[in-house]
Amino acid sequence: MLHFMGLKKNRGCTPHLFAILILAIFLIIIAKFTFRGLPEPQALSMPTPSPQALATLSPTPAIEVAILPKSAIVTQNQKITLQIVADTPGLEITAVDISLRYDKNKLIFQTASPSSFFREQMVFANTVDGESGSVRVALGSLIPATRSGTLFLLLGQVLPGASGSAEIVIMPESRVGSVGTATSLLGKVMKSVLTIISANGYP
Repeated sequence: MLHFMGLKKNRGCTPHLFAILILAIFLIIIAKFTFRGLPEPQALSMPTPSPQALATLSPTPAIEVAILPKSAIVTQNQKITLQIVADTPGLEITAVDISLRYDKNKLIFQTASPSSFFREQMVFANTVDGESGSVRVALGSLIPATRSGTLFLLLGQVLPGASGSAEIVIMPESRVGSVGTATSLLGKVMKSVLTIISANGYP
């Protein structure tokens, strides 16, 4: 009799467990169909900047160094004066270190004469080497310069018997510096080309 009553008691629990299982399955089905209707996650897209915005992000104008005149027609034995100038579009610079190379078989330079580009200017280097055809001038000041002007004058002469073209080139190792920074002139073609006319009137 006890065995029969215990069996009856176990049957009473079974409907409750089955109901819990059905409820769980029902909740799973509801959840499945509920989340199926949600939109798929979209990747974030960055807006494309407008041309006006790109213009405001353009690099700051660079300081440029050039030789003037950029080209000229000269004759044998003619004395020449070249200007090495800096164009600073409002940017502060406190030092320049300019190296040049020239055709020593056609030209000879005697002196590099610094101008008063900086206030309270100091000259750190001023060499003209005719054997290697090179010039180096380094100038600086504790007072920054923001103007454009002549750094120095290069005085020389066309050699006798020279003909054709002769180049004077600012070398890539040249530097323009501000307080704590230095900008290389690498990658910019800065040169002066002199076309030499011989005594008979031909280059």
